[in-house]
Amino acid sequence: MNANVTSFGSNRPAFSTLGMIHLAGDLLARWRRRHADRHHLATLDDFMLSDIGLARADVELEVSKPFWRA
Repeated sequence: MNANVTSFGSNRPAFSTLGMIHLAGDLLARWRRRHADRHHLATLDDFMLSDIGLARADVELEVSKPFWRA
């Protein structure tokens, strides 16, 4: 039997509330970091972008994505 699945006779839930809160916090932190990284990327000039191997078109595509999309 899978250890992550709760049987009908068990008093323990399959996923703990604390674990779900931790996962939600991690997700929110990832979204915030992604938003900040894209914002910073949008501020770089063409010289800096070429120095890291990116074209302006690549940056425009990346910064146009919503924060939840990787």
